[in-house]
Order: sequence, then structure tokens, then C-alpha cells
Amino acid sequence: MISEIKFDSGEIVSSPGARQMFKNSDENPTFYLWRHLSGDCGEAKPPEGHHNEPNDAQSGAVVSCYRLRNGALIWCITDVVRATTAFVMPEELGSI
Repeated sequence: MISEIKFDSGEIVSSPGARQMFKNSDENPTFYLWRHLSGDCGEAKPPEGHHNEPNDAQSGAVVSCYRLRNGALIWCITDVVRATTAFVMPEELGSI
């Protein structure tokens, strides 16, 4: 089943650590980008009262977290204005 894309990604960027982790795991980031844009937030748990609804203009950033086959966690975050979507490692979150 193919899910519908629910929001624009804007510019797609990746931190150095996330690029290396995708390379190390031999996985394609496009698959995870598609999941994110389709509203599948993976292991991310929205804060109580926040539903991570990408179509809701009041929702803020859209945050997803995926576990790669090698066990690494990758975060995918689309900013509030939908100008940028970034793949980052958890330890790099402050650098985006």
C-alpha cells in the first residue's frame, strides 16, 4: 500500500553523522523520507497534547525517529514553515 504524502519537505538536508550512518547501514534515506512525509513518525512519541499532525498549521515542527537495521536511531525533522527537512543523529540535534 502506498501512502499519500501529507506535507512539503522543503529543502532536504542531512548532518554529517546521519549521512555516515546511512552509509554504514547500507540503507536508502529516501525510504525514511517517504515514511516521514507520509505521517509515519516511527519511534517518535509526540508530547502529551501534541499530535504531530503534519497538515495542522498550528502543529509546529514534524518530528520522526527511525531505527536503522544496524540499530542506530535517525531523527527526521521538518521545520514549522516546511522550508527544511533534516536527517540528524540524536547527538547532533543541537547543531541543526
